[in-house]
Amino acid sequence: MGGILVVLVALIVLGGAALVAFGFLLAQRTRVARIVLASGFLGAVLIAALGVLTFLGREYRQGESAATFVVIAASLCLAGAGQFVGALRNGQTFAAAFGCSAVSLLLVSAPLFGSDWGVELVREGLTERLPFAVLVSLLPALASVGIAIFLPVPARPMESARPATDGRTSPADQGDRPSSTAFRDKTSGLRE
Repeated sequence: MGGILVVLVALIVLGGAALVAFGFLLAQRTRVARIVLASGFLGAVLIAALGVLTFLGREYRQGESAATFVVIAASLCLAGAGQFVGALRNGQTFAAAFGCSAVSLLLVSAPLFGSDWGVELVREGLTERLPFAVLVSLLPALASVGIAIFLPVPARPMESARPATDGRTSPADQGDRPSSTAFRDKTSGLRE
């Protein structure tokens, strides 16, 4: 029951952030929309990671190893952090990091749907009861963080700087002096 509630809260957080991000997107504020969506995604995966960690108690595990839940929580946290840092940097970095995060979440959710995709690791040491898809989900999550941190940000084009002058202003910078003076003379008569 508690797991379902955690999933619903995470979906509400993500859905609310997506709606707000869509509003910013309609207002043509793409950077803000990207950061709001990434914040909602980060909040949702952190809520889900906390929910997963609540199942560490022996009475809730139902035969699963505690390492499975720790790896799932770590994968969720890394996937959320990677795409959030990517959103803060730029759109291209966000897209690449978000793609890796989505793959990580797909791999994490595979055992939840009753499938390990037919692959088991060698039953030794830490991986004794750790599903393969959950373990592999750490790779795209780490790639997401790596992309967000180490992918070079393309340089923004510099605004055209005004050429240096010798202190004199050009007629274009001054505006049309005669018409502005005439306008001021006409409006000053109205005040008196």
